[in-house]
Amino acid sequence: MKKWGKKSTLQVNEIRDKQKETYNKHKNENKNFVKNIVNKRKETYKNKTGYENPNQNPIIQKQIKNTNKNKYGFESPLLNEKIRNKIKTTKKDRYNDENYTNREQASKSLQKHYSNTDLKQETLNKFIKTYKEKYNCSWGLQNEKIKQKAIETWKQTLGVTHPSKSNKIRRKQQSKYTYENKNFDSSWELAFYIYLKDKNVRFEFQTVSIDYFWEGDNKIHTYHVDFKVFNTLIEIKSPYLYNKMLIEHTKENAKLNCMLNNKVKIITNCKKYINYVKTKYGNNYLKTFRNRKI
Repeated sequence: MKKWGKKSTLQVNEIRDKQKETYNKHKNENKNFVKNIVNKRKETYKNKTGYENPNQNPIIQKQIKNTNKNKYGFESPLLNEKIRNKIKTTKKDRYNDENYTNREQASKSLQKHYSNTDLKQETLNKFIKTYKEKYNCSWGLQNEKIKQKAIETWKQTLGVTHPSKSNKIRRKQQSKYTYENKNFDSSWELAFYIYLKDKNVRFEFQTVSIDYFWEGDNKIHTYHVDFKVFNTLIEIKSPYLYNKMLIEHTKENAKLNCMLNNKVKIITNCKKYINYVKTKYGNNYLKTFRNRKI
């Protein structure tokens, strides 16, 4: 290392470039070259430590957690809000989308590696086998220790005990429109939001949640009110969806009864707000905030 003045040969560009050149040469000549290298690395590491890769080694895992804790204040960098915001900013700068994921490339990779049905099943069986050996269950959240750890993580990052209880996650999963980092189920909701904001009306969006019971599954469910305008709760529903709520003994009907019991005002005609937005911002303005289909 004295020759190069570096702590590692990997820090020397000349050596790194030479390694890449050799790697690519053998890779093109032999299709199994990469696979053989991976298997050799696994075998060597297993002979030394008893594990196929460092991430399986409890000592390495502990070192990584301690390093992350010292550096970021958490065992995982993604639990640090500054890191998450930095990732979002980078994605926004590069791709104009803070939640960007290269779905096209991911789809190609999955197709390339797992298009074979037998291979899919083989991978799944290996996954289940590993979990059974390590945690005596076939899925992570079936293990009480992992489950509790997940709950603690969700509490730290989302403020709830499960992602499905997070209003932000729920809206993100179901939303069709995104505007000012807020998610909307329909153009009607979005138009109503823009109208209220432009008119400087005091309102809150998706801040009120009400529990209701449905006899169909004998469970308590949570209804998230669309708007609170001054002291009035407001729900935006198209005539089609409202008529579905009138069907007795359905979950939607139970939700409707919840709305009525809590004096929620249901708006089924948003023509006024749609026309306002079209007149002020243009006919296609709302469409520009529609999320792309996946």
